[in-house]
Amino acid sequence: MYRAVAVRTDAGQGLRGPPTARHTSGEVVRLARGRYALPQLGSHLRAAHRHSAVLSHLSAAVAHGWAVKWPPDQPWLTVPRNRKMDARARAGLQVAYRNLSPRERRRGVTGHVRTVLDCALKLPFDEALCLACFARHCAAPRFSCGGCGP
Repeated sequence: MYRAVAVRTDAGQGLRGPPTARHTSGEVVRLARGRYALPQLGSHLRAAHRHSAVLSHLSAAVAHGWAVKWPPDQPWLTVPRNRKMDARARAGLQVAYRNLSPRERRRGVTGHVRTVLDCALKLPFDEALCLACFARHCAAPRFSCGGCGP
């Protein structure tokens, strides 16, 4: 889903031509060692790819196309529970530590139910309710939040 615009490459494999040449020409942006993306990739996805994380909470809701009360000003990322990130790497990010499913890692974003639950745990009640009801009615009709309407 999101891997079409961000690639991880080892020793230049996966890109046509040397990555440094593509980087200097502006065709790709270097995110981290061995990690490149197209320039139009959003800042939240760049941060997730740079830190080998997945989008979660509000960033995941926006990636799913859901309406949120306030768009996130910082990327919300989830990294595996055993991952170490120093304070400098976490600067400017909202980081959560959780076990990630292979599907979440592959897609680069938490699933619908996980996103709603994460937001319900971290956001103020009105923001979480807004997001949960939107997910229930518009985005994922098979998901039931138990009482915010038909």
